[in-house]
Amino acid sequence: MMTTMKSSAAALFLAVLLALPLALDAAVKVDDKPMFPDPIDPSGVLTITGSGLAGPVSGSLFDLSQKETKLDSGTVVSDRTVTFRLPPAIAPGRYVLRVSIGDLQDYYVPGEVRVGRPEPKLESAYPTTAYRDDTGGFTFALNGQNLPKEPAELAVVVDGVGNILSASAAAVGAKACAERGKGDPLPCVSIDDPGRRIVVRGYSPQARAYQGPINVRVRAGDTLSNPTKLVLARMSAAGVLIATVALFGVMAYTIYYLVARGMKGTTIHGVRYSPLHAFFLDGQTQTYSLSKFQLFAFSFAFIFGYLYVLLCRWLVQWQFIMPDVPANLAAMLAISGGTTLIAAGATQTRGSKGSGEQYPSVADFVSVGGQVVPERFQYFVWTLIACFGFLALLVSKDPAAVDGFPTFPDGLLYVMGVSAATYVGGKVTRSPGPVIKNIAVTRDKNPVVIVEGENLSKDADFFLDDKKLPIVTKDQLKESGIDLAKQPLLVTGTTQAGASDRSFCSELQITIIEQQAGVTLGPGGHLFRVVNRDAQFAESPFSIPEVKIAAVTNRAGGPIPAQATDVVLEVTGSAFSEPIAADWTPAGATSAEQLKSPERVSDSKLRVTVNTGPAGTARLKISAPTGSSSVDVKVG
Repeated sequence: MMTTMKSSAAALFLAVLLALPLALDAAVKVDDKPMFPDPIDPSGVLTITGSGLAGPVSGSLFDLSQKETKLDSGTVVSDRTVTFRLPPAIAPGRYVLRVSIGDLQDYYVPGEVRVGRPEPKLESAYPTTAYRDDTGGFTFALNGQNLPKEPAELAVVVDGVGNILSASAAAVGAKACAERGKGDPLPCVSIDDPGRRIVVRGYSPQARAYQGPINVRVRAGDTLSNPTKLVLARMSAAGVLIATVALFGVMAYTIYYLVARGMKGTTIHGVRYSPLHAFFLDGQTQTYSLSKFQLFAFSFAFIFGYLYVLLCRWLVQWQFIMPDVPANLAAMLAISGGTTLIAAGATQTRGSKGSGEQYPSVADFVSVGGQVVPERFQYFVWTLIACFGFLALLVSKDPAAVDGFPTFPDGLLYVMGVSAATYVGGKVTRSPGPVIKNIAVTRDKNPVVIVEGENLSKDADFFLDDKKLPIVTKDQLKESGIDLAKQPLLVTGTTQAGASDRSFCSELQITIIEQQAGVTLGPGGHLFRVVNRDAQFAESPFSIPEVKIAAVTNRAGGPIPAQATDVVLEVTGSAFSEPIAADWTPAGATSAEQLKSPERVSDSKLRVTVNTGPAGTARLKISAPTGSSSVDVKVG
């Protein structure tokens, strides 16, 4: 029976190819010639010519096995032309066409219809840059038209490598392919959207030479598609960010190491600050400088950003060129650097801001002399916004899509320029503030606090241990023993040369009447604050040492003799400030003898003359304005 079918099919094709039409007397005539010399793609149009052509029209295609494929109703274009459209899903192969046109029924059109395979066309790869995933390889999708719909017809090809897989062996369902991981057979391919999209999972090139930009094609049977570009990244997105942070950290540490070797840390009121703080500290006021901060903030942000873009292009995009710096980025750096220079010039010309509290703090960025000022606040905030926005936009973008730096809009550049100008304008027009450099205290009946610094106003308010020094009347001055003829003022000072305010001094001497002020300048730590008329202030701690005796020796050398007169003892210790008194209690005595006024050699050395008395343990007492101290002395 099989032999009979093959013979019938061969006879049918032979009859059509030889154009042996039936002898019909109908008015409809079809041209007696082969109609379809060229292959036709699916969805293509079959054109039949003749004479007297009229509807209705219908047609069918028969393949070599005589399987019939019915066509949609034909279109009568004219009495000489009829057309049929091939089905989009028709399989490639050789067919004969049988038509019925008007009175002409079941007519086999001369010639064969050759349906070709449509050329596959790749439109894109997604993603355009692929990273290694949990499979240890690369996963990507190929999108296009006329892609193979059957696994047996599909192969994925990389130029220079050849077939990376044949779907006949590696194609599986989309779910099964997506679930494969390390250790499973890879790569695999799934037909995600028949004819439009295929997915390759777990492709790992064997040679590093083929990692980077590659051209991928799809082979459908014997037909090869056009290439589409795909980049296989050397490093993951997280890896690029980590590498940038590490490289930036190494650079920052190298700079810090060089700075640390060339300078010592800063000590402020007994607290030591590392050389790192030197990047932000203003040496004149020992506070954090806003102009330094904003310049370093922009510089660090742009350096980090440049490293990130460089690594994205090198390790992900395989572009071996240095990134260009856009003009608006250079403009932002110019604004930042110019602001720092102008601010430094204003400080030299007008004077520094007030130093505020005794230790530097973050509040220094928005305040002067302990007072928050709007121009510094807005400039500080805009600096943070610009730096954070620049870095956030940069690192949140896929490294494969990073093509440069985030753009600073012209409006933002304008705002930053106005902000910087406002900051500099406030620095120029605002009065300088007080800065305390040194403090000393005399130990008289009415102690005098001597303050050295800059922009110290004689008209300021003064605080000692958080207590404001009050106004003292003339009667109170007389009661305290002050001669108004010799000292008419409690506050005197040395006028500061070139100061913008005539009341500013480089040194102040403030007499403290302890009873009226409600304070006692005894041994220990104290805090002094000066508040200028514009409310800018500076404060500084100081301490008054306690009287201490470290050692007592015979100035003539040797042991201290017993029952000797006018023996000179040398006393070493600390805080030996005048007036000084000394008492000597001989061994076995119950009362002390007041000695002649000791000879003060220095703050740490005295000489006293004693009558030693009997052998044994005597006792020496030294009294000074800051307290007293006693020590046992061996005699004999």
